[in-house]
Amino acid sequence: MISGKRPVLVACLLAVLLLVGTVHPVVAAQTTEVERAQERLQAANRAYQTALVTVDVAQEAGVETGEFDERLDEADEALTDGVDAVRATPPDTERALEAATRAERLSLAVEEDATVATQQALADAAIERERARLSSSADEWLQRAEADRADGQFAAVERDLQYAQHAAQATHYEAYLQNLSAQGLDPVALDAEVAAFDEAVESGTLAPREASQLRQSMRRADVCVRRLHAATLAIERADQTSSVLVSADLTAATAAHQEGYDALERGEYDVACRAAETAQTAADSETRRVQSTLETDVLAKTVDAVYDTLRAMIPGFGDDTVASTTVVHPPTLVVVDVSPVSVTVVPPTPSVTPLDFTAEAVTTPVPSEPDEQVVDDVDATPEREETAKPERAQAEPVATAEPERAQTDRVEQPVREETVRFVIRIDGVDECGTTCRDVTGTLRNVGTGDAHNVEVDMALSVDGSVLWTGTQSLGTVPAGETRTISQRIVLGFGEALQARSNGTVDVLITVRSDEETQTIRDTVAV
Repeated sequence: MISGKRPVLVACLLAVLLLVGTVHPVVAAQTTEVERAQERLQAANRAYQTALVTVDVAQEAGVETGEFDERLDEADEALTDGVDAVRATPPDTERALEAATRAERLSLAVEEDATVATQQALADAAIERERARLSSSADEWLQRAEADRADGQFAAVERDLQYAQHAAQATHYEAYLQNLSAQGLDPVALDAEVAAFDEAVESGTLAPREASQLRQSMRRADVCVRRLHAATLAIERADQTSSVLVSADLTAATAAHQEGYDALERGEYDVACRAAETAQTAADSETRRVQSTLETDVLAKTVDAVYDTLRAMIPGFGDDTVASTTVVHPPTLVVVDVSPVSVTVVPPTPSVTPLDFTAEAVTTPVPSEPDEQVVDDVDATPEREETAKPERAQAEPVATAEPERAQTDRVEQPVREETVRFVIRIDGVDECGTTCRDVTGTLRNVGTGDAHNVEVDMALSVDGSVLWTGTQSLGTVPAGETRTISQRIVLGFGEALQARSNGTVDVLITVRSDEETQTIRDTVAV
């Protein structure tokens, strides 16, 4: 019985195998097309989420984002249409692919346009800030910055603003030198440095480190000018202390004083400062000698009293004071804060949750907030049922996910940029002599970015009069790393006496890098 039906069973099996072999390639091809459509929609969703955070950054920069929001609404609708096409029975993969292409194209265009708009807003703000604080000598470079901003050349804008700062600084340097020249000083070496700097700024060919080297030369020269002026005052005090019988011998002091000014004109700042210290020490020594002699010699003291009385009563009597060879009153050295200006936009990378094609409706997730962000005054949101509809679309009554880009529920994404910030600690002060101290400390970069070309400038002053300056170069200080600061502070007798008499010393520490300039001021008891 069974053997009689075997041909029929074999025929049925063959028919089934033939049917299966015919249908399987069609099903496989259809599955492949659906997967490809889903992948394209996921890519479009990632582009959409990136555009969202880019527009948020633009809004934070003050850009009007209404037009971007409208275009993103179109991208949202295209994503929704693509999801519906994939979930249709049978899936409409051609329609889904077209929707994905449209959503991605719209999102990429919005991202690009929002980035440009943000850079334009940042450039406008930076140009206005520099115009408000810089002198008119920077106008030419500020005009170039405006032209480059209009052309979308934002790297050129950053360069133009840097040169505007240098141009303003060059003007202050020239004013300082003109003041010295008007008082009879001819700082030939410094004039040449400033002229070369001014020419390089004007032509836009400033070499790396040239600005910092000139700044250091100007500061050293300014310190020498102030020390030479202090020596001038010491010589005048010694001369005024002299009497008819006891006079101060100012030969050594005036010779060292003139030697200091000559060295200053040649650009030999260490020699100039040492000569100023020698002149002041010699003058102060003569002052003490004359005062001591007058105190112990009764005759000299009596004659000196009579002489002072006659000089007060008779105009011009005894007017034979010894003047120093050169008297220069220190002008004010204005130092412009020169630091890089950035108009670069780096939107945060969104954390994109893939589209879910298995739910009743597909949700287009918005970027999740970082763990460290804290949003005040926002109530906890109840758990919501996951749907398969993009969040930017209007939810149906049965849908539960509200579009997070609605005006009332919009949560701002922070802009994550690498920053540089320094913390300085003084670890110890050791004596190396009567007026010498070795200062050690630690500098730490507590920011998130590396600091390049780091310099630490330190200055000590009393009542605005600079006593000492020093600079230490630290090179690159990576984020989170520390560097040791060490300075040997050697004061002249006059500076040390001035500090002790005042009781306190003002300390100014300036840390400069290509990315950041940070200033720390403190007053230390002595």
